[in-house]
Amino acid sequence: MAFKLKLIVRLRRYCFTVIPILSSLLTGQTATFVAAGYSSGDGIYNIRATTIGGLDGLGGFTMSGTGYTYNATTFYLCQVSFDNGTNYYNISGGNASTGTMGAGGFWQPNATGDVQISFQHSRMATDIAAWPGNDGTIHCRVAAVAGNFYSSATAFTLDLTRPSINTAVITSNNSTNNAYATTGNQITITFTSSESLNNTVDNATTNPIVSDISRFINLSLPL
Repeated sequence: MAFKLKLIVRLRRYCFTVIPILSSLLTGQTATFVAAGYSSGDGIYNIRATTIGGLDGLGGFTMSGTGYTYNATTFYLCQVSFDNGTNYYNISGGNASTGTMGAGGFWQPNATGDVQISFQHSRMATDIAAWPGNDGTIHCRVAAVAGNFYSSATAFTLDLTRPSINTAVITSNNSTNNAYATTGNQITITFTSSESLNNTVDNATTNPIVSDISRFINLSLPL
């Protein structure tokens, strides 16, 4: 009889240890961070990402998540790190387009466990003393206030230093004077910059270089 009682006690201890672990694994929370002005996680936080208007103000990030616990006592926070994940800092506010945002940045998902939180640039650059300035890295994650859950961190390269144009030459194939252009002429702009430029977006509304060239061509202005 003594052996049977001892075995039952051991089984109970084992079950109480395993159940919380399984509960955490089965929840399956997700957290996707996207910089303002972008439609997916491009891995860069640049000047554009600080100035685009959003639900919480200018710039920042939007976090979309699923699978979070919904009850009266469970709260979460968005956190950022500027030293590759060694130290994390709480985002102290934001706008919840899905779920509920409370005081101090504590948020809860909706009844189905979904959430979408936006927080503007100043909540990092102004509110957090550890903000690194124009260059560095930003790691974003979600943390449960109770300390029993942390999402995988999403890394972004921080690049707010504007590139400079070192040299620039503008010419056309105008047969009379290559310093001028008119309808049908081809304009060639050659320049060198202080760093590599992302010129893959051929859209006058998002690429200021294309927009300026278009004005030259449409108005037939002298170069």
